[in-house]
Amino acid sequence: MAESSTELPLILLAEDDHTIAYVVQRVLEDQQRFRVTWVKDGEAALEAAEAECPALFLLDLMMPRRNGFEVCRRLRADDRFKDLPICILTALTDPQAHQAALDAGANLLLLKPFRSQDLREAVRGLLESEANAAEPAAQAAVAATTESVPQLLKLVAHDMRGPLTVFNSSLTFLDSTTDPAERLELVESLQDASQRLTAMVDAIVGVSEREELDKMPRDSRVDICTIVRSVVSEYKVAFKAREVELETQIPDLAIECMGNESLLRCAISNAVLNASDYSPLGGKARVTVVRDRGECAITISDEGPGIPAQVVDRLFETSNLVTLKSEGVRVGKGLGLVLVRRICHLHQGYVDVRTSVTGGTDLTLSFPTAQATGEQGVDSGAGELRVPIRIRMVLKKDNVSVEVFTRELGRLGALVDAGGANLHGTFEVRLPEFPTAFASARVLDDGQGGKELQWAELNAGFNDMLDQIYRTVPGANLLS
Repeated sequence: MAESSTELPLILLAEDDHTIAYVVQRVLEDQQRFRVTWVKDGEAALEAAEAECPALFLLDLMMPRRNGFEVCRRLRADDRFKDLPICILTALTDPQAHQAALDAGANLLLLKPFRSQDLREAVRGLLESEANAAEPAAQAAVAATTESVPQLLKLVAHDMRGPLTVFNSSLTFLDSTTDPAERLELVESLQDASQRLTAMVDAIVGVSEREELDKMPRDSRVDICTIVRSVVSEYKVAFKAREVELETQIPDLAIECMGNESLLRCAISNAVLNASDYSPLGGKARVTVVRDRGECAITISDEGPGIPAQVVDRLFETSNLVTLKSEGVRVGKGLGLVLVRRICHLHQGYVDVRTSVTGGTDLTLSFPTAQATGEQGVDSGAGELRVPIRIRMVLKKDNVSVEVFTRELGRLGALVDAGGANLHGTFEVRLPEFPTAFASARVLDDGQGGKELQWAELNAGFNDMLDQIYRTVPGANLLS
């Protein structure tokens, strides 16, 4: 005789990824094995524990509003839950994180991606025995083999494990179900996971082959509106999987930029997926394209966690990602945002990240529009985006050192007042107020008594300074 639904063991699942939660529920509820209650953050898990009195806890480690470590400690400090089994589902491969989870009170760690059968057996084993000491030790031993993996690779591997779990489990269910609606949902889950893995791999390749990116041609007229519409259509399934309402405001015309269509599509895709990754279940996201004078701005807004202003400039450097993520900062998945900024810089654009006034994050990608063509239906503008700002620069060449002040500053060059100095050739450029910024530039006459600097080389500090200026100085001058 089959058990009634209320007699089945109740499992409390705390997981902030909607798609993974869906897969876990399907795995455990399949063939009437268990009942599953799902919550999406640590605080909700503690509240549900009070109301539901589950037989077992399944906890993700990296969750909003209390992480899995803290939830473990709180449960073990409560007499009602101190002896109940706790299983951690995590993509973290760091042995220290595993040991910290065990020290906090977890009985078992199951690494993503896991097989459906492994999850069922782990849950059944924990329910049959309150103390299964072999399992945590086995997991710790497996994790110890990853100690030699560089931290950045661990970060990327962590982010890839989530979609791999969805991919593997969805394939298993696709074989076992004939219901058309269920099969459609599983196919959409597979499509979502595939898109995420593809974007992560593209980002890894793009960041590792920086010199190759620099060599790619960027001299085609590219319609930004067409790319954004295509990306939004392609990734609708990612937002649907998280029950996020996606709004768009895209002009019904062409806004053209000079560049490489594949690179621009890659940057926009990663930015849109970032909003999907961090949008709360049932939330809203918005993609807006506007042209302001000669600049095209794509803003992707979501209701997820904001990013502190003081860490924004550290967000796009690979050397900072591991530290920021360990501090709980929203850094995106894999190396996606690093590649986004790199592509923007290659197109003389910039990236702006802000916490919106209503909460959530606004991620803006800005590019200078292409030269005017006079074609009907094409929104034309000017070439390079320049900011009117006065900054002191020191030009050095051999034994010559001359102080100049900028009138306008951009990604390709600057217009400066040189005080009548006779300057020609290539100079080293230093900025006393920005000691980490370095450049080299060719100096030309502008025909109006000033000097035109054409950048030959910019270091990361100089690009960071330009990003800060673009974000904070209003009234850009757009030059043809």
